[in-house]
Amino acid sequence: DAPAYAPPPPMLPPKEDVKEDPITEGLAGFEDAAKRFDWEKDAREKAEAKARRVRHEKLERAVHKAAHLEDLAESFEVMQLKRQVMEKNAKTQHANFNRFRQQNVEFAADPGDEPLAGEHP
Repeated sequence: DAPAYAPPPPMLPPKEDVKEDPITEGLAGFEDAAKRFDWEKDAREKAEAKARRVRHEKLERAVHKAAHLEDLAESFEVMQLKRQVMEKNAKTQHANFNRFRQQNVEFAADPGDEPLAGEHP
């Protein structure tokens, strides 16, 4: 007759009795170094990504500021041109007024003219 149950497997020796062989110890050290390398690599990649993002944001702000300054410079140039046109118009109007006044003075001072119809001499 076969026994109703199988005997338990042989007991493993307690952990402190198991001696690590140098290869296993070396592998454990290598695994720790690999984990540390992965962690450092992740940290370095995150830092590089953040630096790229910060540079990109600074570049975007600089481009926006440059565009704003271009707009300001353009509007300043437009204002200068408008001011020049207004000054030229004022000079022209002043000259026209002086010329008109001079013609009226000459007209009024000319004794040879006959009075127009309806004018009193």
